[in-house]
This record gives sequence, structure tokens and C-alpha cells, in this order.
Amino acid sequence: MEIVKKIAKWLGILLLVLVTAFLLIGLIPVPNDGYPSSPEPMGSYEASASRVNAILEEEMPITNETSRSIFFDTGERTDEVYVLIHGLTNAPKEFAELGGLLHDRGHNVIILRMPYHGLKGLDIKELDPLTADDIRTYADEVVDIAAGLGENITVIGISGGGAAAAWIAQNRPEVQRVVLLNPFFGLAQMPMFLDPIIMNALLRLPDLSISREPKPNRHWLYSGESGNGAAVFMSLGQSVLEKAKMEPPEVLEMLILTSASDLAVDNDWADRLATEWQDQGARVQTYEFAKDLDIPHASIDPFTAAQKRQLVYDQIFAWLNE
Repeated sequence: MEIVKKIAKWLGILLLVLVTAFLLIGLIPVPNDGYPSSPEPMGSYEASASRVNAILEEEMPITNETSRSIFFDTGERTDEVYVLIHGLTNAPKEFAELGGLLHDRGHNVIILRMPYHGLKGLDIKELDPLTADDIRTYADEVVDIAAGLGENITVIGISGGGAAAAWIAQNRPEVQRVVLLNPFFGLAQMPMFLDPIIMNALLRLPDLSISREPKPNRHWLYSGESGNGAAVFMSLGQSVLEKAKMEPPEVLEMLILTSASDLAVDNDWADRLATEWQDQGARVQTYEFAKDLDIPHASIDPFTAAQKRQLVYDQIFAWLNE
């Protein structure tokens, strides 16, 4: 019994040392350039459609068949074009249903796969090399492509894709409207002041990934958690929050949808961003689904109950006047 007590004591000391080291590493901010935009908007439908088709070709040998980019194409430039951005560890299939509904209304829709997502191995460790610069470059490109596909651009992003959509709202004047759906700026059930500390530590340490067995009914996404992936999207999102304190967003019409049942992200960050944008003169509408509706974080994923997905779609379409 005495040996057990000694082992427990030393394990406790070791855990305390590790936690202290983690926090100390996290207290030192990871420098970045603020993730500025490098816009190169395309000027024609033909150029944009050609670029999307080239992306689809490039993906063929390296991606899982059900995880590839999706292009709902009308065959011509449309008045409205939609850019849908999937979440961390997910894939374009997450938005396939909504994209189809928008296409049925006569719009061009692009749902491009984010970097290092949807690769053939479906291994969460594929996200180890991902950086916030990668997501910034991706976000610039989807807007550049959309500029040739339609007159008015609307961007809808969920979770990590919501952080990317927030970056677009702050930086790309070519876009008219942005919808943030359960945007990921910080971790749920965690004091807000700890999020930047955790982010800094995760960006500095070797990637802490947790793999899980793939779920047969969700074969388009990575199963598990990526510490680096989470930190990357937090870094991009936090950069938007910092910039929003100093200057107005380039997009002035935003809808932010959150759920009181969300167990993945901290909705307080979304509320703070809404306030910052409103203070800068943007027209920001917010709506939180009540807890008794039990709308999950992955609210529009194919595995989420149809009636819950429809509640989310109803809010989006009402705001879009679709």
C-alpha cells in the first residue's frame, strides 16, 4: 500500500509539472503576420469553372472518393454564387445537401475541400502539417474563384469553416454576405482566457492527435481530434477578433448561428465577434438555437437528424430571402 501511495504521489507531481510546462509554453504568443489577404479575383465564368475542374482532377488520385470537392454548376455565370466551407476533420460532403438545395434555386455553388482534408488514408494525422497560412490561402482562392462564377457572393462556413468564413468577412470586399454556423474560435467548457494559452501551446508542441475507429456511416471524414488542426483554426479566428477591434469588416452583412447544445465550441467568442463587428458598423444578425432543440455542433452533417438540419436551413434561407 505504501508503494502505491508513493507512485500516486510521483504521478501527481509529474502531472503538475507537465501542466505547468504546458501553460508556460502557452503564455508566450506565437507570432504571425495577421494573415493578410492576397486577392486575385477571376474575371470570367470560364476561368473560374476551368479552375474548379482542374482542382477536381488534381484531387482524384489523392482523396477518398466521398471526400472530394463539389461543384454545383449551372453552366453559366449566375446572379448569386455560394461558397460553402466545411469544418475541421470534415469534407465537402458535409454541405452537399445544402449546396444541392441552393443549386436547385438556380445558383452556382462551390464546396472546395480544405487543405490536408479528405485524403485517402482518412487518418487524423494527415492534419499535422496544416497551418493557418494554408487556410488563409484556401479562403482567398475560394473567393477568387467565386468572383467569376456569379455577381453576388455569399459564403457559408461551419465550425473551422466558420473561422475561415469570418476571415473572409473581415478581409474580402468582393463578398456580399457571410453566414457563420457554429464558428470555432475557442473550446467549449473552457474559460475564454485559457483558449489563447492552449492555442499557443498546441502550435508549439508536437501535434497531439487522437485517432478513433472510422464510423461506417461517416466515411468521408477523419475520425478523432487533431491538436494542431484545432490550434490552426483558433489562430485564424483569433486574428479576426483582433482585427475587428481596430477596423470594420469588408463584408457588412453577416448571420451568426449558434446552438446552446453545442459541446464543441465556445459560443461566447462568436458573441464577442458579433459585438465587435456591430460596433464597427456591420449589420450582424445572431440567432442561438435553444437547448431543448438539441441541435448538435455538426448541425447540417448528413448523419444529423433531418428535422434538425431543416431547422438550420430554415434560419439560413429566411435570412437569405431564398
